[in-house]
Amino acid sequence: MVGLLKVFAPFTPYLVGLILVSATAQVAAQQAPVAEADHLTLALERSLCLQCHQAPKSSASWVRPLVAPPLLDLEERITPAWMEAWILDPQSQRPGTRMPNMLNGFAQQERLQAAADLSAFLLTSTDPVPMEMMEVGPEMLASGEALFTEIGCIACHENGFADRQLASMTSVPALRDQLLKPHQVRPSGLMPDMHLSNDEATDLAAWLLRQQVEGGEGQLQLLAGWNWQAFEYDGSATTGPDWQSAERFNAGISLQVDESVVGEKDRFGLLFDGVLQVPEDGDYSFYVASDDGSTLSIDGELLIDARFHQSHTRREANHNLSAGSHTIQISYYEAGGDESLEVGWAGPGFEERTFAGDDVQHQGQVFVPLGYSAEPQSGNAERGAQLFGDLRCDACHTSTLNDQLAEPAATPFQALNPNQGCLGEHPDASAPAFNLASNARGALNNAIANTETLSKAPSNRVRAATSLKAMACTACHPRDGVGAPTEAQLRRFVSVADLGEEGRVPPTLNEVEAKLKPQWLRKVVTTGAKVRPYMKTRMPAFSAPSGQAVAQDLLANRAPMMARPQPQFDVEQVQMGRELAGTKGLACIVCHNLAGHKSPGIPGLDLATVSERLEPQWFQQWLRNPHDKRSDTRMPAFWNEQGKSALTRIGEGRADLQIHALWAYLSLGAAMPLPEGLITNPARYALIPMDRPIYFGTFMEGLSARVLTVGFPERVHLAFDQHHVRLAKVWRGDFMNAKGTWDGRAGQLESPAGVEVLDLPPGPAFAQLADGEAWPQQGGKDGGTGRMTGHRRDLQGNPTFRYHYGALQVEETLIPKLGVDGAYFQRSFRLFSPDPMPGLQRRWLDHQGELQQLAVSLSKGEGGYYATIEEILEW
Repeated sequence: MVGLLKVFAPFTPYLVGLILVSATAQVAAQQAPVAEADHLTLALERSLCLQCHQAPKSSASWVRPLVAPPLLDLEERITPAWMEAWILDPQSQRPGTRMPNMLNGFAQQERLQAAADLSAFLLTSTDPVPMEMMEVGPEMLASGEALFTEIGCIACHENGFADRQLASMTSVPALRDQLLKPHQVRPSGLMPDMHLSNDEATDLAAWLLRQQVEGGEGQLQLLAGWNWQAFEYDGSATTGPDWQSAERFNAGISLQVDESVVGEKDRFGLLFDGVLQVPEDGDYSFYVASDDGSTLSIDGELLIDARFHQSHTRREANHNLSAGSHTIQISYYEAGGDESLEVGWAGPGFEERTFAGDDVQHQGQVFVPLGYSAEPQSGNAERGAQLFGDLRCDACHTSTLNDQLAEPAATPFQALNPNQGCLGEHPDASAPAFNLASNARGALNNAIANTETLSKAPSNRVRAATSLKAMACTACHPRDGVGAPTEAQLRRFVSVADLGEEGRVPPTLNEVEAKLKPQWLRKVVTTGAKVRPYMKTRMPAFSAPSGQAVAQDLLANRAPMMARPQPQFDVEQVQMGRELAGTKGLACIVCHNLAGHKSPGIPGLDLATVSERLEPQWFQQWLRNPHDKRSDTRMPAFWNEQGKSALTRIGEGRADLQIHALWAYLSLGAAMPLPEGLITNPARYALIPMDRPIYFGTFMEGLSARVLTVGFPERVHLAFDQHHVRLAKVWRGDFMNAKGTWDGRAGQLESPAGVEVLDLPPGPAFAQLADGEAWPQQGGKDGGTGRMTGHRRDLQGNPTFRYHYGALQVEETLIPKLGVDGAYFQRSFRLFSPDPMPGLQRRWLDHQGELQQLAVSLSKGEGGYYATIEEILEW
């Protein structure tokens, strides 16, 4: 421990200074005024004034106009009726929209004709196709409603789009596609990517368009496929689930009877229901083959009872049926082990086969946009194209007419009359009618009256606040007293664990630019990176350049970091941090996951992500006083006001030593050696080395059938291909999952379970070559050279592989060592040959991944010729 104190001694002044600077910064932040968004910036960017009106060049560096949606392929997702209504009066379709009423100065009849002509132009395609429609079931609507609340849509759309005419605007498939790739439709990025799966996007789109069937009649129709329901079943009853009392956990529609609709689940029950379409009177045969049990019923009559068995069993039955519709039900239960289900029939005119898509139907609802018609539009597309140019729509929108926006051609911005045109409270007939809020109109008018206003960019603090407001970040995240969900919204945020608001509601953005490393902050904003497994609310991904701009505005507020020396990496610190994280230390893993392994208690965010995300200064401040950063946090304070913890046997209980040791340990990321007390992956096939290396022979993808893998507690691992006599792979993180080798028929190809996998070059590590001779691409028997003679293990379990390349005898030893970015291998070779070996060369990858090749000299010794080679294998 004395040696450890010496390691930290040079940084004690820095730690004291950091605490003082931190305290001063916090006081200053508390005294600073709340940052308000800049109304002028918002107005200029949101209202797109500068698309038509030339602005002074001085404003170009700080004004970022939104990009209006491109008007392409609209006929695939927009109905003609909605498009005409939108052009006539955008506010009636979407209150608060930035789209102006471009027909403000037209007489009523002219407006109607202009809207029809513009719609015909925008929705005309050289290869028109009818808008795709989709069946929607009640399970989809329930799922969509839950998603809308749980993932955070409600924060920006509290009324669930009740004020928009979505039901007449689009179809479920079209809205699904827009939800999946919102940036393609709205490149401004105001509608972010919510990381929806295809099914989630479909369910959410169906719920948003629920008015397409609410209160309507005649929507039910017979459609191809089966209705299926999945039920919980513990496998205890040999007759299968009690269908009346079993809990249903999923449902859907399928064109075939298949147990895979449930996904990867070991015990369950399934019911398939439909209407069998019998083509003609006659005798029909049916069969069911299953593992475990199944039944088949026609018109409520049980024809096949294939319960009470475990292995795959086939049962058959014959039945006379009249032509027409007959109800059919298949039941199936899976009680563990293997699973299979096959059903089919045969009858007059066709041989035995599984049920085809049209054999069985079900009653379903197809969602169709309200007022939708596939009939040709009444407007004239040619007149619409002319009108599109005359109204200067091309100043904001690209279309089939223009792939570039038109240059501003209206009166320069600073020459405008604030009482006339667009800026008038009641715009005259010569100007579009914008629905400008009073504060936006006032800010624009002030900018016109004061020409120097446009030459002054907002401060970094104001610019950041403006960007956050523009992108609606403060709908979920408070910052400097601005924003946060409403009380009603907060009650609807949910979590998968009992963590209070901290587990349900996105965190504050106070100091976020000092908290997060720049690369992580950019990643969060632009990709929606998620680290809180307990929170159902999703961080959306904002498209570039809007997402990059928000991140840059935040980072511009970063205070200059204190110049300070970086402590040297020290294995002793890592070992102390590992002990602190375990259950005999500060027990961090009781509340936090670690490198993909679940904590035994609350599933807190994964500690392996800490060093990638957080600035070390903020990390230290957080650990010293977490409640100062977030008042409602459940994170405990481990150290008292004097900087001492009750755990005095580690680092004397000193906060500075213990926090630095934790940071050194966490800085290894996914390659951290697992601490004591962690509940490792419960999957029975996961191989997790804890105290000693694990040796596992397997077939490995891309290698031979004789691969020996070795996993180490240091979380760095290797694969040695014994057939080709070479070290083939090294990687970090998790070791191996043996399911493909041990489960079922086994013999499947395995892959590393971890990360940062490095494939070493094919061929032997050593070769005796003539001048100009190419390196052999195969070692071992395939290459005509090389053979294994075995391996041995030292007292710690580290391997030494022994092999021959012709007359050259090699002993290759690999020992894991902890390093700054995770463990690496100390690799050594002991070479022996009974005779000289002219032309002996060695090939390897250096730490930058470059292939190197050098001659090897053997020195004469007792009984032959020797060489020892030591290297660091890092990547």
